[in-house]
Amino acid sequence: MFFSVHSVGTSILSIITVTVMILQFILEGYRWQMLPSNLTACLFLIVTIGKINWPHPLFVVGWLLGGLSIGFTLITALGLPVIRWPKASGPYSVGTTTIELTDGSRNETFANGKGPRRLTIEAWYPALRDLNVNRASYLDPHDGIARALAKFLNLPSFVFTHLSLIKTNSFIDAKILRKEGPFPVLIYSHGFYGYTKQNTVLIEELVSHGYIVLSISHPYESLAVKFPSGRVVTYDEEWFIQSIEEDQRTKSLVNHYLKCHEMKEKEKLLKQIVENSPLAGKSLTIWTEDTRFVIGQLQVLNDDPHCRLYQSIDYTKIGLFGFSFGGTTATQVSMIDDRIRAGIDMDGLQYGKLFGHSLSVPFMFMESSSFKGQNDPYYCKTKNNAYRVNVKKTGHFNFTDFSLLMPILKLFRFFEAKENRRLGPIDGKRMICLTNDYILSFFNVYLKGEDKTKLMRLSNQYPEAKMDMRSDLYSSSKNESY
Repeated sequence: MFFSVHSVGTSILSIITVTVMILQFILEGYRWQMLPSNLTACLFLIVTIGKINWPHPLFVVGWLLGGLSIGFTLITALGLPVIRWPKASGPYSVGTTTIELTDGSRNETFANGKGPRRLTIEAWYPALRDLNVNRASYLDPHDGIARALAKFLNLPSFVFTHLSLIKTNSFIDAKILRKEGPFPVLIYSHGFYGYTKQNTVLIEELVSHGYIVLSISHPYESLAVKFPSGRVVTYDEEWFIQSIEEDQRTKSLVNHYLKCHEMKEKEKLLKQIVENSPLAGKSLTIWTEDTRFVIGQLQVLNDDPHCRLYQSIDYTKIGLFGFSFGGTTATQVSMIDDRIRAGIDMDGLQYGKLFGHSLSVPFMFMESSSFKGQNDPYYCKTKNNAYRVNVKKTGHFNFTDFSLLMPILKLFRFFEAKENRRLGPIDGKRMICLTNDYILSFFNVYLKGEDKTKLMRLSNQYPEAKMDMRSDLYSSSKNESY
């Protein structure tokens, strides 16, 4: 018996599906997630146009495979979406450019120590509105980051190519809004084997409210770095393997530390973690030197008429922030460099040789529920206003753009230990708003002199975030919760 698939309903369905496929390709570009359903649509269109009759069993199998391919497309498209980029809330447009800096005082630690240390800086700044300037993609398809990220996660190389289809709010090489400056400057460091744009939503929000943000690449310990010459440097695989092995050796010690609530025992455990993490300590030294070098170049950039930031940097108002190991770097530099006015660590455990030292600038520790209290030995010894914000139902990567870009990672929480959770169940858009509001409010207080009222009231707006504060009356160890 044969079953005719040439029916009015099938014809209409095939035509609609192919039309949608063509429109998607024109408006959005090629996405690998759409390939299975696209092939299915083409197959059914051929069958429809050719008036092909299939045997009934083959017809059933065809529809079953078609349904599976469409299901696969839906899961991957929703889990790894090409999102509509969130608008920044501030009054300023955002420009972006790339700057290369060379530190002639240091040789490159990696690449067999050949040549001086070279850094690329992604800069974002308040810009003049110009409709003729192109918007920046989230990732450059030629910067190597999408491929390196896939390799890092042991996935096929094409998995994250769709990220280059996403357009941000930043305009490439737009003219800076010099008449409104100079602007306070914030220096950002990505996570270990992260990338300079992994907090782009947050960075654009800050810039839209009148900040310049410089995101430092840390070559060979970031996923990939593209220099203005076009040369791409990916992470050092041998160093990466050694770092992972070190993490595994200290894993049980870190877990014990996170579960400990007695401060003297916690300090003892943290000291052991630091002593057993020499590679992390070496990396922190490199990243600290990178950051301090960039700080030292701010006046040079400000005085260079060929630089986009010419005469626009207020280098007397410098703040640091970073995610994960970048947050660790922000803490370390804030402890030793008196040019820093305020800093924020987003979920980074504090390593380094400065164990026992105190922070003397206003500082905020933001924690996921996976790492609650991880920097209490530093928070409890601060000698200025200090804040500890713990956000419920979060994983480590909820403090990055991954909250919006990779909701599929939420599925992994059912198979991960709590301390290894990448994304928690918190709504991604809400987490982005929460992070933006806390960080913007903090820097507005300590770099722009705004009143603390808004910062103090954020816990009412976001009850899932518990904020503790150590007052600048630290001699009396005043602690408050909000």
